[in-house]
Amino acid sequence: MLALGGYFAIFPAITILVFGMKRGSNIYGLVYSGFPLAIALEWLLILFLKDEIGFENLFYIFFGFSVISGIILWTFTGIYKRKPSP
Repeated sequence: MLALGGYFAIFPAITILVFGMKRGSNIYGLVYSGFPLAIALEWLLILFLKDEIGFENLFYIFFGFSVISGIILWTFTGIYKRKPSP
């Protein structure tokens, strides 16, 4: 789950579970627009901080962001469990 592809796979299901089928697809559009913003922020952090703190420390920062994102996803999947179909 610590890769960007894992988030692309799980966010549609999470938004539909949280907001319903009708509103979930619209809200997922907003969530999906966050990916380019995050990539731009990552690029800016690398551009300005790579020489000051080093690439290895940037890796730890981005790893921390991924862990925080995984924890948020884990809490939502624990709250909104699907009822088993009959």
